[in-house]
Amino acid sequence: MSKPFLRTLMFVENAFPNDTRVKNEADALTKAGVGVTVVGMRKPGQSRFEVVDGVNVYRLPRLELFQKTPTENPTLLQKIVLKVKSLLGYASEYLYFSSACLCMSVYIAFKHGFDVIHAHNPPDTLWAAALPWRLLGKKYIFDHHDLCPELYRSRYGAKHDFTATVLQWIEWVNLKLANVLIATNESYKAIQIQRGGRRPESIFVVRNGPTRSEWPPQNQPRVCAS
Repeated sequence: MSKPFLRTLMFVENAFPNDTRVKNEADALTKAGVGVTVVGMRKPGQSRFEVVDGVNVYRLPRLELFQKTPTENPTLLQKIVLKVKSLLGYASEYLYFSSACLCMSVYIAFKHGFDVIHAHNPPDTLWAAALPWRLLGKKYIFDHHDLCPELYRSRYGAKHDFTATVLQWIEWVNLKLANVLIATNESYKAIQIQRGGRRPESIFVVRNGPTRSEWPPQNQPRVCAS
């Protein structure tokens, strides 16, 4: 087997290959001759390490301290308790996963090597795991799946409070630190330009969808010549 011309290390706080967007991106990279290693979360029954379609996959045990889903018609006290538990839950989970990714990156650097760190958010705190390697000359890609400040305000009915401000600052660090940004659509790209002050040429819109091989023959898109 020939040595890949480029090696990328992906961080995703989700199960792999279950996350279809990440799986599609990993497949596209491997087909292009890029070596891919993924650090993700482990679902019941999954092994701690395996090779999936040429991708080295390392899985971490999941940590979830509190249920963070809002209840229907909560009282004021329930809203306060939920918000406190959610903040503590997210903070502990994100700190755990980001720290674990940093530790795993050291191991993977010796085991497989990598040239690029490709972080899929959330969490936006993964920049902390990439920062030491960025200082050593590795490249950093921030794959912007979710707008965490807006997601927080929408889920918990919050205004632009202290938590939303902190989330937007953490997002800003990613936008500034990354060599390349990936946006899911043009509206995300516009936000990255506005919030991060990035040049449009450093941002790439990557959409997610089925490949042609996944379409039944009778449903294949047809190209008509005029």
